Amino acid sequence: ALDGCAAAGRHPNAALALGETAILRCLSRAMGTPVPSLLDVCGGHQGPVRCFYTVGMAADRNLLAEDVRYGSGNTQFLKFKLDKDAEKALEVFSALEAEGLLVAGRRTVAIDANCSWDPEFAMDFLARLQKYLPHVYMIEQPFPFEMPFSEAAKVGAGWARFKDKCTECGIVVYADESMRTSADVAALRPYCHGVNIKLEKAGGYREAARAWKACKASGMGVWLGCMVGTALNCNVIVEILGLSDGYVDLDGFLLTSPGCQPCDPSFRLAEGPDGLKGCIELKGAE
Repeated sequence: ALDGCAAAGRHPNAALALGETAILRCLSRAMGTPVPSLLDVCGGHQGPVRCFYTVGMAADRNLLAEDVRYGSGNTQFLKFKLDKDAEKALEVFSALEAEGLLVAGRRTVAIDANCSWDPEFAMDFLARLQKYLPHVYMIEQPFPFEMPFSEAAKVGAGWARFKDKCTECGIVVYADESMRTSADVAALRPYCHGVNIKLEKAGGYREAARAWKACKASGMGVWLGCMVGTALNCNVIVEILGLSDGYVDLDGFLLTSPGCQPCDPSFRLAEGPDGLKGCIELKGAE
């Protein structure tokens, strides 16, 4: 029935994901079988999984500092939304350095460009922030959201060179807005090292599993993410943590008010084996 709804195209993927994940979680519990086993995606990542907290763009430096303090109180892995303003990026890193939040030898910072860069700015960004690049793990969606599926692909060579430059710097490039379903994976491979799979965009667990298999077949990495939502939303993703390569965005519940929460998170952000806070630790059966 869900597949029929999807084929008809009358319902958004987020609504389909809501129905499918509810059905499969209930089936999982009734059968005593983990969701990954139902999806035939066992054997994924087995090590620690670290959660990033997303810091939004703030015009006021005090608001930025407040958000950083709140986020770092939960996890030392921070993702910053940055537009096409290198000076603002330098201010962010300078503030992190002043707060002692840049850990020597560890890449605890991610950058979400939200489709706002072009290849020239992207390369200039790396040059201007060279001092801080050893702290950057990932740059997310630097290219337009329609890349590489439209006219934007004409500048694909520039984005391929940017990917190569990031590889030299030890930084990975991930697609987010451009990544919707498993059908997008192959086209994105020349421009990024991996993709951010979100259930709301994929349409549920099954399509997320197909996307994961496509990534594994093509040698691409997988990041699991979510939209801003409650702990209920995050708990659904916790069921398939093994699909990630060890990094996720399960901060949606931290971005909503306590009064909105229909349940508690089924996990906590604890200190990992590396001594850094932000490692996902399951609370056990709820």
